Amino acid sequence: MTMVGVLEGHGDAVWGLAFNPTGDRLVSCSADGTVRIWDPRVSQHP
Repeated sequence: MTMVGVLEGHGDAVWGLAFNPTGDRLVSCSADGTVRIWDPRVSQHP
């Protein structure tokens, strides 16, 4: 496995990650109480 990018934005540990069925969105939840939706093709959240 090769790391191709880093998604930065949570202020604490990430508890979970999930892709949507088409693979064009990634959702992460964190101990800081936030949920973020990412476009895995870029390293910024939309």
